[in-house]
Amino acid sequence: MAVTRLEIQDALEELGVNPDTTWGQIRASYRQKIRAVHPDVVDSHTATSETARLNSAFEILVKATDSGRIPLPERESMKPVSYALELAVSNADVFHQFVAAAHNLGEVTYISRDDGLVNVLLGQGTEQSAELLIVLEVDAVPVTALFTLESDDQSMAPDISSVVTRFQKSLSIEFGNI
Repeated sequence: MAVTRLEIQDALEELGVNPDTTWGQIRASYRQKIRAVHPDVVDSHTATSETARLNSAFEILVKATDSGRIPLPERESMKPVSYALELAVSNADVFHQFVAAAHNLGEVTYISRDDGLVNVLLGQGTEQSAELLIVLEVDAVPVTALFTLESDDQSMAPDISSVVTRFQKSLSIEFGNI
């Protein structure tokens, strides 16, 4: 069973270390924290659950590093990918058209007509989840839309050009060819 980047990040936080920490320092932190919460040492109603959390976190890092023999996987850059698209739309309610088309792509999580913003969660619950932000310049002629795709793991993120192409097709189907 593979260990995910999110599990690794959670394990590092649980042990109070960062990805640059050496294996020896990770083990030392684990041992120190175990000594502070272990039910054989501490009389606390949470000692057992705290010990279990620490053991689980350490086991995740053991799996991810083959017991310290290999370094932790490096986190991919979280730099967003942007894509601009100009569309000439004849209908006066462009914002409504974009929101309706966005619903066809994923879960619309934020809408601001005043700011011209639409936020869409793509691939929710999958490894390829990403967030698409659409910024509309409705006062421009033609209307301009800027698409920004953000993902915790760029290697697993969908290709932004294919997302924008799907959006454009959805926009065309939803409201006739624009």
